Amino acid sequence: MQPSQWAPPFASPACSAVSLYPPHHISRLVRGPEKEAVLSKMCDSNNLGYFSLRKSQLPASFDCGAADRRATFALTTFEAGGSGSGDDAEGAAFEEDYIKPMDGWYAKEVELERWIEAESGGRLRVMLMSAATLRAQYLHILLVDAALALFSLVLVWLFMWWSLESAFLASVAMFEIIFSIPVTMSVWTVLLGQKVEFFQVLCIYLVLGIGADDAFILHDAWLQANIDSPVASAEDWTRRFAWAYRRAFSAMMVTTATTCGSFIVGAVSVLPQVRSFCIFAAILVFVDWLFCITFFASAIVVNERYFASKRDPGECGGPGCCCGLARFLTWSCCPRCATDVPQPGDLVTMRPLERFCDGPLFKFLNRWRFCLVGLWLAVVVSMLAVTGTCLSTADKASPIGRQSLDVVRTSEVMLDEFSLLGTPTTSFVYGLDDKEPITWGYTHDHNTANYDAAQASRVTTVDGQLELLRLCRAADAGADEAGTRCEDDRCLVQGRGLPGNCHPNMWVYRQVGISFPDDVLCLSGRYCFMEEFARYWAFHLQGAACLGLINATVCSGTGGGEGGA
Repeated sequence: MQPSQWAPPFASPACSAVSLYPPHHISRLVRGPEKEAVLSKMCDSNNLGYFSLRKSQLPASFDCGAADRRATFALTTFEAGGSGSGDDAEGAAFEEDYIKPMDGWYAKEVELERWIEAESGGRLRVMLMSAATLRAQYLHILLVDAALALFSLVLVWLFMWWSLESAFLASVAMFEIIFSIPVTMSVWTVLLGQKVEFFQVLCIYLVLGIGADDAFILHDAWLQANIDSPVASAEDWTRRFAWAYRRAFSAMMVTTATTCGSFIVGAVSVLPQVRSFCIFAAILVFVDWLFCITFFASAIVVNERYFASKRDPGECGGPGCCCGLARFLTWSCCPRCATDVPQPGDLVTMRPLERFCDGPLFKFLNRWRFCLVGLWLAVVVSMLAVTGTCLSTADKASPIGRQSLDVVRTSEVMLDEFSLLGTPTTSFVYGLDDKEPITWGYTHDHNTANYDAAQASRVTTVDGQLELLRLCRAADAGADEAGTRCEDDRCLVQGRGLPGNCHPNMWVYRQVGISFPDDVLCLSGRYCFMEEFARYWAFHLQGAACLGLINATVCSGTGGGEGGA
């Protein structure tokens, strides 16, 4: 007696077992002829029940015509419990009690996944996908990214403290960098009436580097004013600040103008996301520049009058990171690194890097200038030749993230191999300009269609409507050499590979004038308004005499049959 085949609810028969408890009897999984028989049913286009099951359980890359029918992925659906009432509160309670806790059910399931992957040597990977688990994984990714962003802010703040030698100035510079973001968002949303998108949030890393550079330029000009300014005097700090401000203002204005100009050029892009990002970034850089020349410049004066230490650099408690402790330890361990503190009017002593650039580096560049120019020209030409000969378009989309993350890999597999987004649909529009059908706006609601009266009037003619109807019914060619209609992504239309339309239920059509297949699982790909209009015309104008008739041949010319209009 052949043992009965058992599978969990919604699970694929190809992965079922012949025992009641498959996890405890893995050796009794369906194999050999039994499995081949199930796969043969799932590959039979006439067996619509099994055929539709294959579409939902096996990936699109599964080849029924291959000698060794194997699948890289398999999809199994199971219920995690519950009363089945569909109550939202029950799902929320499951997520709160089983998914979110660090030692909950989902955490144990992740440990089991890792154990299975380790035992299989990396050949098998189990990925659990549900609305609750996806939210948990995305939340974990966001927390990690937020921690990295916070780490970058702290790292830049520490570097500014080290370079500016003032915790007050470093904190003020970081404040003006961060505060420029909400100000820009207010301008973007209130004055311009736009929405903040995901890519615009990434501008925080852009303004972090630009804002720190502006702070360094202004502070360095202030330090140089103490030595190089014609009015270099510790008492006359007002005129000294004016000299430093004029010098730094010009440099920062040039760099800000070039940066904003580069982004403004990107504002003419036809892609709304690129255009919005460039405009938002230009506004952000300009706002940060305004804060730097006003807020940070004022902070330099406040620091000089109230926070500047009276001790000399190199002394504990003097200027420098950690109240001069870092410089004190450095100079104590390396006396040669110590330099005398310059006084107003003294000749400026160049630092080691300045001496290197002024001496050995300049002599080398001056001696080999023609050779270096030729070398770099040869490198550029070689790179252009390699790019021109080897550059090719991508044959697949770039990954959306690290493949080691379940949420990333699961999303890619579901999008590429399974119908995660439902049945694919194709739309076509008549009456638009051939060269530029749409004028793109900032958002989807701002897009405008460019109508062409000549194209639109063509649809109103008899020939134009018949051509449109033939286009709707062109899917009936099936899996021909041109790849018109089949069950995978090789064809233009997804549906049954056999030629012809799905057999209609003529009894229903004769009674109420509605045409649909006898088998609801039959997919014809013929879904457009001209098809519905043809059926309406055939029933009400040509098919009125068919009401109540049983003989299908009498009404074969109506819209409910295989052809006819």
